[in-house]
Amino acid sequence: MFGNDGKIATKVTPWAGTYYYFDPNTYLRVDNAYVESQWGTWYMFGDDGRIVSGVTPWAGTYYDFDPNTYLRVDNAYVESQWGTWYMFGDDGRIVSGVTPWAGTYYDFDPNTYLRVDNAYVESQWGTWYMFGDDGRIVSGVTPWAGTYYDFDPNTYLRVDNAYVESQWGTWYLFGNDGRIVSGVTPWAGTYYDFDPNTYLRVDNAYVESQWGTWYLFGNDGRIVSGLADWDGSTYYFDPSTYLKVTNTVENINGNYYYFDNSGRLVSWAQYPSDLTADAKATLAIQTASQFLGQGYVQGGNNPQTGFDCSGLVQYAYGVAGVQLPRLSEQQYYATMPIDGSQARRGDLVFFSRTYNDGSNFDPKSMTQVGIYLGNGKMLDAQGNGIVIENVSDFGQSYPTYYGRVLNF
Repeated sequence: MFGNDGKIATKVTPWAGTYYYFDPNTYLRVDNAYVESQWGTWYMFGDDGRIVSGVTPWAGTYYDFDPNTYLRVDNAYVESQWGTWYMFGDDGRIVSGVTPWAGTYYDFDPNTYLRVDNAYVESQWGTWYMFGDDGRIVSGVTPWAGTYYDFDPNTYLRVDNAYVESQWGTWYLFGNDGRIVSGVTPWAGTYYDFDPNTYLRVDNAYVESQWGTWYLFGNDGRIVSGLADWDGSTYYFDPSTYLKVTNTVENINGNYYYFDNSGRLVSWAQYPSDLTADAKATLAIQTASQFLGQGYVQGGNNPQTGFDCSGLVQYAYGVAGVQLPRLSEQQYYATMPIDGSQARRGDLVFFSRTYNDGSNFDPKSMTQVGIYLGNGKMLDAQGNGIVIENVSDFGQSYPTYYGRVLNF
């Protein structure tokens, strides 16, 4: 190349609307090289010798050269000649992976070099990070994939199995998989409930769980067990299942507490004999119910040897503070006869001549007894063991009588 003065050209030279570079030793055009100009600045020249601008492949990566100055662009996020945007580092090379920029972090795809938006991705170090709609690394509580996650504001790592304060000052629990928790959840040796809509901890409320069971949660959010006051009444929540007990007598710290069908505490006494009639009936029934499924034992009258029908009744009522005689015909004498239409829970049901003893009907022929449960059901010990069955199943074959215990 010869210049306007006829002298041979060297180094960077304008020509045909662009620039070329000619080697100062050989005077030959330099192609496909990044070289220092006569002014000390560096430029890239392509395969055809022309000076390069825009995003350009070189030495196994990509660089960007300013379209006005032709200088290499360093540490900048710029729009390419194709309209896509790329990040270039301090050494001018195109960036991939997680990269600090403008006081935060971004991620650039290692194949396309494009900024990664709205994605949870693995970094070049093997850790995972969330990047938002604007490409910035995410911290705090963030919606993602139909739920919410929390990312630590210092490490940007996903927070798992922790109860943390959000960027709004509210607290949320995140599970082992990082997802925000709702419903009844074990945490710190107890259980809490988190509202399925707000995800906030539920305090001082009686709520239905995700399984359909109901639990009470206290002022500190923990699940309640034992005696508890709620809505103007006292209830008892089983310390093992946390469920509210209903229609039950519980021995709590040496005293007997009776809870009705709704679970409310109705009465209590130091001794079973001082309980109300309803409470005694309930205690007798729940005592007998402990032995459901056990076999029938002729002459049995205690848990060690097993039970026959009158032995079970005597034992159950004895626990309830009511002393009954041993045999079914004797127990019949200890009750006040009532009509079946008047029968209520805790009354006794008697059957006569359930086996052939050669006698005609008289009170001595009462050979079977059970505890009436209501709704036509009774609990008794018979040939199939200790069961709950319909009174009518016996009554269709044997005369049936009802009696109310006199010393209730």
